[in-house]
Amino acid sequence: MIVGARMLALACVLAGAPLDAEAHTRSQSVSQWIITDDGARVVLRVPLLEITRLPDAEVTSRADDELDRWLGAYTTSRVGLYAGEERCAVVASPEVLRPAEDRVGIAWALRCGPGPRVIESRFLLDVAPAHLHFAQVRRAGDAAERILSAREPRWVLGDTPGESEARSLRQYVWLGLTHIATGVDHLAFLLALLLVGRGGREVVVVVSGFTIGHSVTLAVAALQLLQPEAPAVEALIGLSIALVACEGVITVGSARMWGIAWALGLTLLAGVGSLGVGTVPTISLLGLALFAGCHFPLLVRATHPERVRAAVALLFGLIHGLGFGGFLLDVGLPPARVAGALFGFNVGVEIGQLILVALAWPILRVLGRGLWREVGLSGVTALGVYWFVSRSM
Repeated sequence: MIVGARMLALACVLAGAPLDAEAHTRSQSVSQWIITDDGARVVLRVPLLEITRLPDAEVTSRADDELDRWLGAYTTSRVGLYAGEERCAVVASPEVLRPAEDRVGIAWALRCGPGPRVIESRFLLDVAPAHLHFAQVRRAGDAAERILSAREPRWVLGDTPGESEARSLRQYVWLGLTHIATGVDHLAFLLALLLVGRGGREVVVVVSGFTIGHSVTLAVAALQLLQPEAPAVEALIGLSIALVACEGVITVGSARMWGIAWALGLTLLAGVGSLGVGTVPTISLLGLALFAGCHFPLLVRATHPERVRAAVALLFGLIHGLGFGGFLLDVGLPPARVAGALFGFNVGVEIGQLILVALAWPILRVLGRGLWREVGLSGVTALGVYWFVSRSM
């Protein structure tokens, strides 16, 4: 009880501190290019939230036509096609498309002279240096895609199909690796798994459960067999972090207290959600309340708690996989190219996880299970609660 009370106090203090950690979702945009002998047609799509990053956007104060002109000029000045060393000319004023409330599209035509074609994107790099731009090209019956970034903003068209596919696979592996490395919430979840682990074998089993879970739903979401609601998924990822971190201090005497506390809190949020407030469905919150109320008492009474933790890690891995899959889903890859992108991205994610576990687990073993562990678990719990509440509203 003393350990649980101390952790609860630490978590409350940390939860009250200003937290600027962002979701794992990276800044990104997508463009489709139809390349012809004398030019190109381009359609670029970007979440409207990304546009609000720009200090000159003034999205809320500009009239729609003024904002459209500004957005078209900004986009065509930073995304272009070159023929040799000469930049292709914009034929007419860009057209702004609004297919959804949270997303905007910009379409324009280009006229080019002779010379090898090069696509360049510096879109949003002035305000989001980590921004990724997915360029998809159709040219003479062939299709290819490339990820453009601050590190590699230009794409010289002309690779053979085999070279293009191999390069794209390498890029998706790198994308998965950097995605897990920069996804603060996924790193926090893995840290929670390592902090509650009581031995090397248990860590392997639990992390394997998480890997299986997120691999399944990553494929399901990326193949568009399921289209998750991104805000709800992001909120549930935060909740999974807080629940797993709490497992590290549950004792036989405190298990019932923790279960009741979580169940009451989630039931209260479900009541608020029934009034139309929040992003997580009411039925999901009620289900999680029932889960939390039963999980903690079961955990301390189980003969093999590592099996319970592995099952829970697999369950929460399914939720995290929806977050990964939503990231690939936003790219809008052609069906024929989804499998390769999915494979490369998943390989990169697994490599990132293995590196983290290999680096962190020996350090945690050396440090032992003292007060620092309580502080670590409290901090992770506070982060999870903060992400859950802030993303739910």
